[in-house]
Amino acid sequence: IKAVEWLKDITDEKKGYSYVGNDMAMEFGTGRAAATVLSTGDLAGLTDTAKFELGTAFLPNPTGEGACPTGGAGLAIPAGISKNRQLAAIKLIDFITNEENTCYWSQNVGYMPVRSTAVDNKDQKKFMEENPNFETAIKQLPETRPQDNARVFLPGADQEIGGAFEKIVTNRDDVTKVLTDLQKTLQSIYNNQVKTVINK
Repeated sequence: IKAVEWLKDITDEKKGYSYVGNDMAMEFGTGRAAATVLSTGDLAGLTDTAKFELGTAFLPNPTGEGACPTGGAGLAIPAGISKNRQLAAIKLIDFITNEENTCYWSQNVGYMPVRSTAVDNKDQKKFMEENPNFETAIKQLPETRPQDNARVFLPGADQEIGGAFEKIVTNRDDVTKVLTDLQKTLQSIYNNQVKTVINK
């Protein structure tokens, strides 16, 4: 509650110093915002569109614990499909994530390379030396933490949490009430959609 009260205070139009926009990459890239917190996936686009020198930095870490959660999507193979389709899927995943392709993807988008061998790849090393902004996320890795379990394992929880923050930051709703309602919603999702499956 204390952390979210702080978020509400710093986004107050009269006394705060930050705001939440619809497209922060665009607002930062055009110079409307002086700084922003974005996904590494926005980096290549910002580098191309910004008409000013930009820099990247670790997320602030005042407590000494991992301030930056890891996240993103993953590639998976359903157990219930045929063996031929599973084999085709693993070949596709291997192609998408091989060292050469993950380096290409990282360099052209900004996302983290998905194979650790990519960090030692000659072309990737050269790219990182020439584009140090792209290396910030890799250097931050030892200080990251897994994203919250509720966002990952409860169906629709990410949207519920985001919606709660929107009520607080945009509508200026009461923090304690919104978070209490959110806790009840997440508990209900767990009870009705997760707990029942685990107990089967």
